[in-house]
Amino acid sequence: MNSLWIAAIIIAVLVAGLLIGFFRRVILAGPLPAPDREWAAAFRATRYQPMARLLRSSDFEYLASQPGYTPAMSSRLRAQRRRIFRSYLGNLQQDFDRLSSIAKSVAVHSAEDRSELVAGLLHQRMRFIWALSLVELRLALHWAGDSAVDVRGLVEAVESMRVQIQDLTASPSLA
Repeated sequence: MNSLWIAAIIIAVLVAGLLIGFFRRVILAGPLPAPDREWAAAFRATRYQPMARLLRSSDFEYLASQPGYTPAMSSRLRAQRRRIFRSYLGNLQQDFDRLSSIAKSVAVHSAEDRSELVAGLLHQRMRFIWALSLVELRLALHWAGDSAVDVRGLVEAVESMRVQIQDLTASPSLA
């Protein structure tokens, strides 16, 4: 019974830490640049493909197989990779917010009713927040030794937002 309570407390602390980190990042984020449709047209989510490779276990396994390897080397590399990953994650969140801002601007300046767009934006934001929460949880587990951090859901949400903006701006009513 005691081990169950300890596990519950550890999970609660992890979740609280993730939520604090997430909200701190949201609150401390600077203002978004003005909506820029040219930037959205040039944006590609493929710039985040390296994230998928940063925390792969194969790199750490290869390092461990090399002569002169010490566990401290692996720990240092894992910490560096997590820092780089978090930097990518912050940029990904900023890009999503920027794309979302552009989509809101398109909805506001549209000559026709875009209530379905607003509902779609809300759905996209919820999908992104869910995917971001899962990545943050997996990143915390990576620190504890697990190495599988899947960013496909985040990248797909950002790309979906970009495609939605592209479709909206191609609409003749927005010319």
